[in-house]
Amino acid sequence: MADLTPISPLPTEPARKAGLGTLDYGTPRSRFPGSEKLIDILKTLAWVAPLTILIWIYAEREQARTEPNVSIPIEVRTTDGSRIITLKAPADRNVTATLSGPRTLVDRVKYELQSGNPDQALRIYVDPKLPRGESSLETSRYIVNNPLFTRQGISVTQIVPATLQVDLDDFEIQSLDVKQPPNIANVQEVRFIPSKINVRAPGRVFKETDPSKLFVIADFSKLTSLNQPGPHEVSGVPVFTAFKGEQITVEPQTITVSFEVKKPEAEMDLESIAIFADAPLPIHNGYRLDFKPLTVPRIHVVGPQDQIDQLKNNEFKPKAHLDLTPEDIDQAGGAARKKRLYFTLPKDVRVVSEPEAYTVDFTLTERAKE
Repeated sequence: MADLTPISPLPTEPARKAGLGTLDYGTPRSRFPGSEKLIDILKTLAWVAPLTILIWIYAEREQARTEPNVSIPIEVRTTDGSRIITLKAPADRNVTATLSGPRTLVDRVKYELQSGNPDQALRIYVDPKLPRGESSLETSRYIVNNPLFTRQGISVTQIVPATLQVDLDDFEIQSLDVKQPPNIANVQEVRFIPSKINVRAPGRVFKETDPSKLFVIADFSKLTSLNQPGPHEVSGVPVFTAFKGEQITVEPQTITVSFEVKKPEAEMDLESIAIFADAPLPIHNGYRLDFKPLTVPRIHVVGPQDQIDQLKNNEFKPKAHLDLTPEDIDQAGGAARKKRLYFTLPKDVRVVSEPEAYTVDFTLTERAKE
């Protein structure tokens, strides 16, 4: 038998020097013992910690809170457009109550109510079928179930006052005359188109207003055309009532005004004006008239420039008149009496001071008794 060729043995791993670890070609091991556990803990904290914080925040937000003596501004309304309702009491239009619920929601509602914004007032809609006049309403009925509180899960208790005093009235419409403002003195021949305005207001407003003030004012006092002499016609002039009250409206809100601006005025002093007695024949024939003074000293007059110029140039002679009547005969008895003087002046010229200040003392003596 032929000899078998010997098989060479596998090469063996060379011997390692002392101190060198055995090679491991598998999964590498951590250099520090227990580090895998630390990493797992950190991974867990990465999502547990934020969740814990969120839970804490939510719990804090949802913590129950009771807030006493919260001021709640209210506004009463009615759904009937032909009627108006007015809150008479409380006069300051505020009620107080205790609010209970989640802390953040209570704070939010409290902030909205006390922001000072009139639009944030709690609107209370009252039954439009209430009788006309004053009524008492149970406050809690309109506050507790208001959506502002129920939507937030807030309960309302200890409401003060317990009742609301309201007044329900019907709207009325009256057609009122249009007048000009009292502070316009240099216009004449003023016309308004239209000359009457429909005013809508609660019935009690018309009843409580002085009848002499039931009119509408056309405010054209700020027009630049008032400084331009001559005729003018201006549209779009706003109007407003001469009286005050709630829920007053006017229709139309603007009108057309036509007027004439007078020429600029001038003024002067008349040093002396002679007094003339105007008396009927029975006084002339049967009585002797004595009066004093015989002239009126220093009269201040105002009027259009061209008319004042007539006085300055002596083109017009002013006069003062003592106007006697038959009634003065009946009172004749020799006793002195006072009587007001009247003046003859150019057109549109007037005495500045009160005419009643210019008087004379006179006596009528019957001639037959002299």
